[in-house]
Amino acid sequence: MTDRPLPLRRVQSVMTEPTTDPETSSVLAFSDTRARQRASCRRPIGRHEIAPLEALGDLLAWLQDEARMTDRELAAAAQISQRHLQRLRIGVRRTRATTLERIALALAPWLDVDPTELHQQLVKTAGCSLAPPSEFQARVDRRRQRRLDRAAAKEATQRRRIAAWQDRFGDLGAKPSRRRTGATGER
Repeated sequence: MTDRPLPLRRVQSVMTEPTTDPETSSVLAFSDTRARQRASCRRPIGRHEIAPLEALGDLLAWLQDEARMTDRELAAAAQISQRHLQRLRIGVRRTRATTLERIALALAPWLDVDPTELHQQLVKTAGCSLAPPSEFQARVDRRRQRRLDRAAAKEATQRRRIAAWQDRFGDLGAKPSRRRTGATGER
């Protein structure tokens, strides 16, 4: 058996009767899950798109491993959800060239490569499985920018609160006293 599980249609054509072999049954379950995920897209993924999607997923996993970035770090840097990144890595969702561009910009500094060349390699690997550009790209960009602005405002508010707390109580490690003061103000 190869390292990579066989697609569901190939496994079913090889098997003529149910099996109790745990290795084969797990391959069936795994392939069946991927097949269901691919079919649940708005535009179901065709057979000709599976190989490029899996190649893109393998390349993304390898690049992420080389950059030593976690899913959370890469997703945040590329401004995509962790779930979308995971779906790309296992080859069950298409993506757009603009998303691959953001991923390339996030990975390039860690890999010490040119982001443009990395983006071109990702697009070439995705090939025919690349999703068409969105007709709502301007709206998506505005929404993404609002999200970034809100996150920056929230972070600035947290910094101001920490600074006010430090001014009032001193060092972050020091805890304020809980003893009550008397009528004269003495402790």
